[in-house]
Amino acid sequence: MKTVFLRVLKADDKASALLASIHNAVERESERFEVDSNNFRAIPRSPFAYWAGDSAIDCFRLLPSLEGNGRHAAAGAQTRDNLRFVRTSWEVSPTSISVPGGTARLREAFIPLAKGGSHGRFYADIHLLVQWAYEGRELKAATGAWRASKGWGDYWRAAINSIDYYGRPGITWPVRSQKGFSARSLGSGAIFGHKGPTVFVADDSASRLGATLALMNSRAFGSLVSLQMAFGAYEVGVIQHTPLPQLSATDEQLLAALSSQAWRLHRLLDSRTETSHAFALPAILQLKGSDFASRVRGWASRVESTERELRAIQAELDERSFNLYGLDDTSHRGVAEATETASDSLFDVEDDEDDDFDEENHSAADAATLAAELVSWAVGVAFGRFNVLLATGTRPSPVEPEPF
Repeated sequence: MKTVFLRVLKADDKASALLASIHNAVERESERFEVDSNNFRAIPRSPFAYWAGDSAIDCFRLLPSLEGNGRHAAAGAQTRDNLRFVRTSWEVSPTSISVPGGTARLREAFIPLAKGGSHGRFYADIHLLVQWAYEGRELKAATGAWRASKGWGDYWRAAINSIDYYGRPGITWPVRSQKGFSARSLGSGAIFGHKGPTVFVADDSASRLGATLALMNSRAFGSLVSLQMAFGAYEVGVIQHTPLPQLSATDEQLLAALSSQAWRLHRLLDSRTETSHAFALPAILQLKGSDFASRVRGWASRVESTERELRAIQAELDERSFNLYGLDDTSHRGVAEATETASDSLFDVEDDEDDDFDEENHSAADAATLAAELVSWAVGVAFGRFNVLLATGTRPSPVEPEPF
């Protein structure tokens, strides 16, 4: 037996809209859903996801979850004292930055830390470091003492989670975001926090990671994530239970190529950010032009063309992912419904640490901003932070890294 659900969330006068939907079922068909409530059992925790089409429900019934088949999603460390243990990368001498397993007996050693951050698909610079001297001895002791003070015992692994996965390449994402779910690559040599959970694959395969990253950033995957959420955050359990389609070798290669190209384009836009590891030169010096104004226009043109290419990649990725999941037109409609439902109250849950606010990173900038960046870079050259030879072409540009 089917149950009728009426959706009038967008209406200002919901009472009138509800009556209209009841009496004019044909005219207001888009607001009416007839669903067998037994279908809800196929989705983890059985949410009333009445807007989901049958093919979306079948994804949960027929396709394997992300967790399994050589994949594992894990939450990471909770420092409990960021002022003591966490630094930004520009606060620390490069000689004090190491990788897990490579800190030896250093008195001060810092490891890159993926800790959520702002919304961003495919790429995000890891700008935080965590104090990890003597393989995190001080952090482990402080964590154990904090837990003991709460009467929970001094077992530090209960808060510094998944330590065996530290340093491996993976796919991380911010737990909270007002703009929806977004996944990005995490290169090797980093630690991940509980607000930056991470997916790992068997053998750390770059191709499999790239294909998984592409799928996780598709609208299809995002809708299946949203079907499981009435409110809250993108916690590990939700991502673990989200289905992923089986991929042929050809599909894997195509998806990995799409995510790799998207990663490079996003990183290119970040190459003007002075505090980013992707920084090359100020935007004004990355382009040729007879005067300052022409270079400003040139950067705006580069941003526009890059974002146009990113939109094309996203469109192709979405089309391929819908086909791989086997989602029909009804489920396409459910994608929009699911996205709206999930974004209504993502910040309704509380947390015991400061949130990483979701701020959009604008790659385009006005002339004043670009001029300020040029002056800041010039001051950095004067104090030895940046090498002017890169701007003159005497020194070649650094080799671009790989996503994983």
